[in-house]
Amino acid sequence: MISISVNSAYWLLISFILGVFSGKAFTLLAYGKSSVYLKSRLSGVQNRINQFTGLLLITVAVFQLIKIILS
Repeated sequence: MISISVNSAYWLLISFILGVFSGKAFTLLAYGKSSVYLKSRLSGVQNRINQFTGLLLITVAVFQLIKIILS
């Protein structure tokens, strides 16, 4: 059990902030490393995903245009 006093509150706050900072730094570092890895692995798939997304947006736009015309 941790005893809390006026002086220990500052140390608890500092240790909490350091813990949050180190966790955030580790998470961002892991995210950056994994994005570089995934980018190299999925470079060929990216073009197909962009084409699919474009086709999907055009299809939604056509449906919206038809809906506007018919109403």
